[in-house]
Amino acid sequence: MAQVPSTRRQTSGDRIDWVAAADIAAGDVVPFGPRIAIAEIPIASGATGALALTGTFRMPKATGAIAKGVIVYWDENGNPVSGDSGSGAITGTASGNLRAGQAAEAALSADETVDVLLGQPGGTAGL
Repeated sequence: MAQVPSTRRQTSGDRIDWVAAADIAAGDVVPFGPRIAIAEIPIASGATGALALTGTFRMPKATGAIAKGVIVYWDENGNPVSGDSGSGAITGTASGNLRAGQAAEAALSADETVDVLLGQPGGTAGL
């Protein structure tokens, strides 16, 4: 009997179950392999909750202009334009950072946030 490839979709691919190693607040960025995911609701330590893998999120940005459509990265120790130093920020720098997705809108250097479309063009979900 020939092997039949799986064709049953398990999920829509926009969320993934995650067991929290520590409390996760709504809006927290969670490293997920070479990319990031976002907690849309709080997840208590030891509990399972869903992380968003797709969607557009307004995220804190480091100093520096970002053009619409460019690939952006999450620097977990980055300094946002406003907020706590070292608390994490979106940057255009790939080296040492996790892929976040694409800038959904342009942002000026002094802008505090940038809208990020999680994942990557072409439907490859950031990998």
